[in-house]
Amino acid sequence: MSSLRLPSAVALVALAAIAGGCATAQSKADAYDKSLARWHGASEEALVAAWGKPRSEQPVEGGRMLVYFNYQVAPYDNRPTFSFGIGGFGGGTSSSVGAGVGMTTPIGSAADANGCTTRFLVREGRIESWTFEGGGCGEPPL
Repeated sequence: MSSLRLPSAVALVALAAIAGGCATAQSKADAYDKSLARWHGASEEALVAAWGKPRSEQPVEGGRMLVYFNYQVAPYDNRPTFSFGIGGFGGGTSSSVGAGVGMTTPIGSAADANGCTTRFLVREGRIESWTFEGGGCGEPPL
């Protein structure tokens, strides 16, 4: 009977970890949204002074959308890694020694997973609203 409880306990722990990860991602998004709220009603000039020139501008009905990109590679490092190893094995009357050098290159980009695109809607020179998307939207901006 204890063997039946162990898989159930493992499943509950895994489910809690997944739920906890989602709550953390949501709380980061909420914190980011709250930090952006201070820009509501601010001038476009103030935003550009703080955030720099937007990556792009998109015309929308009655205004413009200022688009900013932020790529936070940390805590993931997507640089190639190099390794060196020496090993040996053997038994009886024979043994061997070997050495090797290897390189790994990540597939995909951590920057994409941790990137954040933030768009500010500007009408009549004032920030009216904002949207954001991406796994890196969580750190409070400038």
